[in-house]
Amino acid sequence: MTNAEVLTLLMGRLVRTAPTLRALVLLELNEKIRQLERSPSKPWFLEKEVVGVFTIGVAYIDLPADFLEEVEEGAFRVQGVIAGMGDPPEVDIDDLHSETDNTAPGMPEGYALFAERIYVGPLPDAAYGYKLKYFGRTDPILDDDLPVTNKWLLEFFNFTTLSVLMIVARTHLQSMEMATKLEPELQLAQGEFWRAVEARKHASRTYLRGNSEN
Repeated sequence: MTNAEVLTLLMGRLVRTAPTLRALVLLELNEKIRQLERSPSKPWFLEKEVVGVFTIGVAYIDLPADFLEEVEEGAFRVQGVIAGMGDPPEVDIDDLHSETDNTAPGMPEGYALFAERIYVGPLPDAAYGYKLKYFGRTDPILDDDLPVTNKWLLEFFNFTTLSVLMIVARTHLQSMEMATKLEPELQLAQGEFWRAVEARKHASRTYLRGNSEN
């Protein structure tokens, strides 16, 4: 299925053909996805990993352009030149500066997310490697003839599209009759979505002796 075919399908469910409404449906579709990606409980298919190397004498790296948030607090890791991977704790940017500004350059012992960068301290004195696991935004959907690649449509087509149909029915068409008909389908799809997200979280945990979990 192509992106354009998805929009045509949505327009068919709305029983409308107006190009202006089609454009609004596309706008609402992308906005709904952005709303879902800002929610506290994010699905597994948004998880990404980036690796790189610090520049000697530079106390920060740029966050990925699609960065939403860390997969979990403290997920940023630093690779020593000789030693293994370290886990510097995440701290407030002011605390990071006050604790490390006057220390000698060395392997980063703490980090802080500020604006669009990750700052570290002390100042790197070597080309330390780093790894960041994070949640990343999906690319916007366009009205084109390319195959669907957006993960929200691939993984949860019903939930994503029914949510948009409900928004359009209530706000743009102001049709409570249509919204009422969509409600049972949306509730079912929403339940399937949250069950899948929670099940994946449970499956990704590693249980150790002593009933501790990671």
